[in-house]
Amino acid sequence: MSPGAPQILIVDDKEQAGLDIAKALWDGDLAAHYFHYDPERLIQMQQRGRSMRGIRIVFMDINLIGGAMGSEQQNFTAVQTVLQTLLAEDNGPYVLISWSSHDDYADRLFAFLAERLPPTLRPTLTKRLAKSEFAGASGKNISAAVKGLLNDLGFAGCLIGWEGVVKDATVSAIHAVARLADTLTDHEVHSDRNTKLGAVIRALATAEAEENLTEQSAFPALSSVLSHIMFDGLSSAAARVPAALGKSIMTAAGSTQPKDWKFDVHRALHFGLDPQRYVMHAPGDVFIFPGIRKRKRAGLPILKPDAFVPNQFFEADKWRKLPPDARKTVLGDARLVMAEITPPCDHAHPATKLVWHRYVVGGEFGPDASKYLKKKGDHLMWLPAFKTKDGKTKTVVLNSRVTASVDPKETGVLGKRLYRLRPQLLSDIIRWVSGQHARLGYVSLS
Repeated sequence: MSPGAPQILIVDDKEQAGLDIAKALWDGDLAAHYFHYDPERLIQMQQRGRSMRGIRIVFMDINLIGGAMGSEQQNFTAVQTVLQTLLAEDNGPYVLISWSSHDDYADRLFAFLAERLPPTLRPTLTKRLAKSEFAGASGKNISAAVKGLLNDLGFAGCLIGWEGVVKDATVSAIHAVARLADTLTDHEVHSDRNTKLGAVIRALATAEAEENLTEQSAFPALSSVLSHIMFDGLSSAAARVPAALGKSIMTAAGSTQPKDWKFDVHRALHFGLDPQRYVMHAPGDVFIFPGIRKRKRAGLPILKPDAFVPNQFFEADKWRKLPPDARKTVLGDARLVMAEITPPCDHAHPATKLVWHRYVVGGEFGPDASKYLKKKGDHLMWLPAFKTKDGKTKTVVLNSRVTASVDPKETGVLGKRLYRLRPQLLSDIIRWVSGQHARLGYVSLS
């Protein structure tokens, strides 16, 4: 089976019917999870909170209750319950293929699910496969029919194809690490393949974290290195994907979404909102700048937001015209933040390179405060506006004139990060801050 093959789920109350589909998939060099429908087993899974992630194709029997079709409402509800129980909320897009002796109910089932399932669990594409067409001698045609269905998975096929490329690149990266282990000579510390692999893994994690290597940071450090190795092979692997996926992308209609939809895209492209799971800071981490009442400040200066924010970030004329109550509202929609701009290599070698962590200070502004922001200034950098997980739109503006440093031993005072700037955006910020500090500048007569 190809390591890049999509994950497939088969659900049926009759084991033989489920195995018929499974065999057709096996013949096509694919594999699948088979779930034998049983109400009691389903309840147990609900109680345990067990669900699957990354399922991309579901073959679903319509009549899971068995016997005569009876009430379609009851049968459709059973299918809905199965999908909501077996698939995780963040499973992602999948194609639902009905596999039933009651194929004439398929379209009504799809309409029922489109109305009742939560948006994140609605199938991206639906297809039909009638059991009656493969009875008896016709059963040998199942493989060809399944293959035909899988050849066209709609636009979800583009994401499924990319997921397969990533899986293949991951396998190649792991193989590359194993090859490194195989080049080690036998030693009393690593005399077999397993211990040699351990030596290479330790070396990769150390190369990333060096003196910051701890039980908490070791695996994230290893993961970071492996991600870089995997990325090296990702582009070439994507270039080998059949052109049909590219053709599919080119036929897609343009976006007709509201203007603020781009803020969701910006979040995906530039801001990592995943929770911080270990204490080691990393380049791109964004924190709240300590407030004026915070005693432990890691040596950071006291900045009074009521004066600092308008002076550094707001248009003077607009701000002066605001009455006191309006000013209070605008300031309540803003807060000071700081983004770490320490080069990654300095993190790995603190004893020789990293004296203090370096940050550029900025402001995070909501829609009310954003109306008063300065539009110009080489020392100001507007980051792409984005939406937080709770749907609030934020604009971050960094100020290269306001930078700060923190002793590595005191970074814990900053608390947990708000989010992380992704590498490409961070690289641009570091280059911009460095250019602002290094420039000599010039003056001229006007």
